[in-house]
Amino acid sequence: MADGSLLATSDGPPLATRPSSAVRRDSTIYVTLAANGLLRDSLVTLIGDEEQSSLGGSEGRRVALVGPPPFGHVARVAIDADGFWFGSSDRYELEHRTADGRVDRVIRRAVEPIVVTSAIVDAAREQELSRTSDAPAEVRAMLRQMIEERWSGAPLATTMPAHGELLTSDAGLLWVAETNLPDDIIPRWTAFDGEGRMLGTVAMPVNFRALEFGRDYVLGVATDENEVERVELFQLTVSRP
Repeated sequence: MADGSLLATSDGPPLATRPSSAVRRDSTIYVTLAANGLLRDSLVTLIGDEEQSSLGGSEGRRVALVGPPPFGHVARVAIDADGFWFGSSDRYELEHRTADGRVDRVIRRAVEPIVVTSAIVDAAREQELSRTSDAPAEVRAMLRQMIEERWSGAPLATTMPAHGELLTSDAGLLWVAETNLPDDIIPRWTAFDGEGRMLGTVAMPVNFRALEFGRDYVLGVATDENEVERVELFQLTVSRP
């Protein structure tokens, strides 16, 4: 933050210590650290990420995969000069909390939930399985085993998360990644000003992952058809209301 303090989180025990295909969602404690790393204050306890674990391999060589379940809700955070933005992704509601944890602004946007259909499930599952194609045969078999368990181990969500990542810029804007369908390769980000007014939605280049928004640019990584990554910088023009 502006005074050099850091925002940190404290979660529950690792899910891998209790392997289960069931979906679990614990709370997360947000704390501030001084610039030297010493604990300054405990701010607030908020809902955390949905998590699921799956096991692969055989006896003597077991591997656990831990992460969000398919279409799982993930708590999103973006820090700014005087606090941080938080969204649980259950709904399009973003809270700004001050450096002492108090809510001082809320952004709510009415968006129609994206219903998870069988076509969306099939596309997302195949997309995840395809990422294992370049792995060695033994590793590929183990990864596919874990992925299949992940998709069949617990009831799937009925709707997709309401939003994706959050990023802030030095211009005081909040950028929110919109939810994409599995086969949609054009990322879209919506900008809000410091008072929560929506400025507009920007369609990014194909397969581009935004990492940093500045006053007049967006910096990120693009992936081509051969899975080769390259850093790209684009100019942004933001119109304020």
